[in-house]
Amino acid sequence: MSKLITIFGIYVVDMNFRSQKIPIPGETLIGHFFSGPGGKGSNQAIAASRAGGDVTFIAKIGADLYGDEGLQCYQNEGVQTDLIIRDEKQSTGVAAVMLEENTGRNAIVVCPAAASTFTVDEILQVESHIQNSSFFMTQLETPLDATFKALEIASKHQVPVILNPAPARELPDSIYPLCDYFTPNEVEASSLTGNSVETVDDAKKAADIFLKRGVRNVIITFGEQGVVVKNATLFKHLPALTMKDPVVDTTGAGDAFNGSFAAALSRGMELLEAIHYANVAAGISVTRYGTAPSTAYQHEIEQALASD
Repeated sequence: MSKLITIFGIYVVDMNFRSQKIPIPGETLIGHFFSGPGGKGSNQAIAASRAGGDVTFIAKIGADLYGDEGLQCYQNEGVQTDLIIRDEKQSTGVAAVMLEENTGRNAIVVCPAAASTFTVDEILQVESHIQNSSFFMTQLETPLDATFKALEIASKHQVPVILNPAPARELPDSIYPLCDYFTPNEVEASSLTGNSVETVDDAKKAADIFLKRGVRNVIITFGEQGVVVKNATLFKHLPALTMKDPVVDTTGAGDAFNGSFAAALSRGMELLEAIHYANVAAGISVTRYGTAPSTAYQHEIEQALASD
């Protein structure tokens, strides 16, 4: 039986533009368009719920049509929405996602709108809920003062913290010791350490830096190269999985990994088992278009694991 996962993040509507390549400045291309739910926290909440987690999402959205669509989406996905604030003055955020059809590469501009106004006081109002969670997960798309306060609250109440430091932003030294699980990708690990992270050995060195800063478990995702995990007693490289279907869209793969990882931990899996579970979920997601819509359900992950 899974335990409660609380996720703090943003919800935006993803406006996806798919064409043969990402346009350069001044270039016009003909492509395809589709929209759906987005924002790292939102994607992770949906991924965690689909992967078998019991999830509550903390966020702020506008009192508009996009906000209505978001709440309906969470209802459909089984994500609890009691802690989502509706802002009467700000609109719901949007993101423009440009996607290359043949490679799955993407470029993204996020406009958080209401999500950018989340305050420390609003986080303090949900302290009791965070306290009663079994896992707390967040990213760096929300205002940093509110994010840091949420991390402090979770740590104070000994709730295991998963921090996905995305997008990469400079962190004070005091934040690292609050993190039980620290999950950058190779770009974020490079930015946060100041060292290039392109190989498994590079990732190992970056993980050592994070461990010295106080993180307890470092999990660096590498896309096609898989995942590197390191803590005080363990170092392991888990290769990326080879999926039967081709890669069509890498947008949101990291969110699929993080949400599924949280779900796996909440269901009692050990660290390496949870990472393998999340690795499979991320592998499934890149064979589908979209962010949250591409995330895998529990039965799909378990079926892929059974045939692995």
